[in-house]
Amino acid sequence: MASRMMHASAAALFYAALAVLLAPSADGAIYEFDLDLSDSTTYIYSEGPMFVKDDTPFGSEDSKIALDLVVKTSEGAAAEDGTRINIVYFDADTSPQLGYGVDADDGSIITRSDLCCTDEIVLAGLCSNVGEVWFPNLGNSAAPKSFSFAVDKPEGSFQTDQVITNTGDQYVAVVACGVRQDLNIAGTITFKNPYGYLSGEAFGFLPMYGSIMVAYLILLLLFVYSSVRNCDRLLHIQHCITGILVLSFVTSAVWFGMYLDLDTTGKAVCCPLHFGASVAVFLDVCKRSFSRCLLLAVCLGYGVVTPQLKRRQTAEILLLGVLYVGFAFYHDIRIDNDGIPADLDLSALPVTFIEVLFVTWTYHGLTQVQADLHITGQSAKLKMYQTLTRTLIVFVVVFLLHSLFTILCRGGQITLPWNWNWLLSFVSSLLSLILAAVICYVWAPSSTAQQYAYSFQLPSSAEEADAYEMEVEHGGVGDEDNDNDTGAV
Repeated sequence: MASRMMHASAAALFYAALAVLLAPSADGAIYEFDLDLSDSTTYIYSEGPMFVKDDTPFGSEDSKIALDLVVKTSEGAAAEDGTRINIVYFDADTSPQLGYGVDADDGSIITRSDLCCTDEIVLAGLCSNVGEVWFPNLGNSAAPKSFSFAVDKPEGSFQTDQVITNTGDQYVAVVACGVRQDLNIAGTITFKNPYGYLSGEAFGFLPMYGSIMVAYLILLLLFVYSSVRNCDRLLHIQHCITGILVLSFVTSAVWFGMYLDLDTTGKAVCCPLHFGASVAVFLDVCKRSFSRCLLLAVCLGYGVVTPQLKRRQTAEILLLGVLYVGFAFYHDIRIDNDGIPADLDLSALPVTFIEVLFVTWTYHGLTQVQADLHITGQSAKLKMYQTLTRTLIVFVVVFLLHSLFTILCRGGQITLPWNWNWLLSFVSSLLSLILAAVICYVWAPSSTAQQYAYSFQLPSSAEEADAYEMEVEHGGVGDEDNDNDTGAV
């Protein structure tokens, strides 16, 4: 009898890469496997949805699933009569004929327990060849495409392929029937779309990261051009912004290169995790940490209210950033490499806690700096912070709406076509790009930019003068020299 369970190692091999961080599913499509069998067993493999030639966004070749297998019997002895290896290609429409589904109790993959034709089923008139896969109650629907190979030699090889005719989820089942001694099945399974080896669900990430990469490159070149023109008047914060733009460009380029490599070579992203994915995850975590640290420093007045922060503030910000890199990298690489659902992994708790600290401190600093600038009549600086505040409010609102939409999609309340799932990750990347563009605009190098950090707008009234004196007494805005314990961020 065929087993009801899909082998655990097969599940890990083909589905471990379907995780999100940044997101997203990202499979290669040439898989090597080595199976040891001692009983009749069913293994089911899938790369997820595939395109047919007429529906593909790029490419003109046929979509195919191909197998190249070698079967060896134990100790070189010939297999018993009736042992057969069956290859079945099926999709969402024909899957009920195999009884394919998910067990409601433990989530395991199940199939019919009587896939293999036996003597009893032959006598019942339901099938004709012992050891082959049979499909009952076909009605008017076509049977899944299947191939059957007799294991009658100590070692044998066979190849099959199937052209995909329906866009959607595609599966291939390796069904060993009549096994009475140890067998070994080794070989490769190849899933190929018209454009290359990326799965249909993951293909959108290739143009996504390509466009994000180009956008960051343009933004970087514009900012560098402006910096060169005003090289003698640059602030520390503008060097930091340049660093973030470089890191953002390199990160998106590495992601793009990884997806391009998966598409052209068919390598699997997991497991072990693709080297490009490891580098991209690390760079992405560093970019997020650096961005949060710089945003926090700006909201504390760095680069506008004061050219430097106190050393204690700088040390605390750097400590938060380093902790964030460590915990976030461990969390992201663990999710991507082990295929653990993000909502079940406790390693996310330290990351969430640090995120809350960043948000709370940023909000408090932004509120306090704006209040101080308003009291002391620093209208030019206040205008810059008001622009940043409006941008952050829009960013947070859109991000919350996007997060809610993502949760509803993943929970099944909203159905998003599988070929548009990549948009869930694209929105996050686009928001980060827009925020970076706004910061580049507000803090762009100019002939007057240095005056924001190194000059003070004179009070225009007696009330503002009194307020300024009170701020100086309490170490507030404009009192850059009241504490010698300072250091650059």
